[in-house]
Amino acid sequence: MRTRIFAALIYLSSGIAWADKTPSTPAFSMWLGGSQGRQAYDKTLVWLALEKSREEFGPFSLSTHSRRLNFERERIAYSRARQFQIHVAPYYEITLENRREFTRIKEPIINGILGYRQLIIRKEDKNKFAKVKTLDDLKKLSAGQGARWPDADILRNSGIKVVEAHEFDALFAMLEKKRFDFIPLGINEIRECMTQFQHRYPEFIIEQDLVLHYPLSNFMFVADNQTELAKRLEYGLKKMKKDGSFDSLFALHFQKNIKHINRPETRLLLLANTGLSSESASVHPALLHSDKKAASSSAISAD
Repeated sequence: MRTRIFAALIYLSSGIAWADKTPSTPAFSMWLGGSQGRQAYDKTLVWLALEKSREEFGPFSLSTHSRRLNFERERIAYSRARQFQIHVAPYYEITLENRREFTRIKEPIINGILGYRQLIIRKEDKNKFAKVKTLDDLKKLSAGQGARWPDADILRNSGIKVVEAHEFDALFAMLEKKRFDFIPLGINEIRECMTQFQHRYPEFIIEQDLVLHYPLSNFMFVADNQTELAKRLEYGLKKMKKDGSFDSLFALHFQKNIKHINRPETRLLLLANTGLSSESASVHPALLHSDKKAASSSAISAD
């Protein structure tokens, strides 16, 4: 199973569509959102869900597009124009406002790992962050977030000042100019982001011991007119979870990240996600040892 998943990773990472070369093959297009660190997992997961449903639904081809769409309205416009049928995103209030535009596949796809956040900081502030033990300590500092990211409201509702940027790349320039103190990113993406930007900002580091957590679910979405595709992806994803290929893919991508935050030195701060829909609440992932101590601010277990 892992050999097949690894082969899918290699092929998809090339950016080439995985296709059956027949004229009648349904051609699906996927928009790759989020950071580069999330894209490899997202597109391999979608491909495997389609592949797992091949016997029941037939052949397919899958292409990907990575044009950066900064606002929900842009995502809707591109979906309406049929430029993509599939995308992966957190399920939160902005998406809820536009639920008629998309159909959500009601199977969480990342076991809540996106809600575990490490911080990119300036090297000169390392000692300052080493002293952060509680949420009250963190409230003395400010965070940088993308415009309309769900995290911005989560942090604000926890009493943390947030400065927003309309472009992801701009966050790093703003951190350099001391517009804010840290950029929280998912443990599944932060190292790839640092690799991408380290040569431009060598003065940045990842704070190794401080981790934030709030419930945050990722889901597959399809355009509202793609009812058969929605059924296919749900079928394939459930089959993956039943036969173990979902767990294999998850471990292949994130086992090292989970091992890192399981270190005894990790200081875990729990934040509430008050905008979390009750129907989309994911199980609080068992990523950390049960004896891990955490400083909580109205922390919620999402089930």
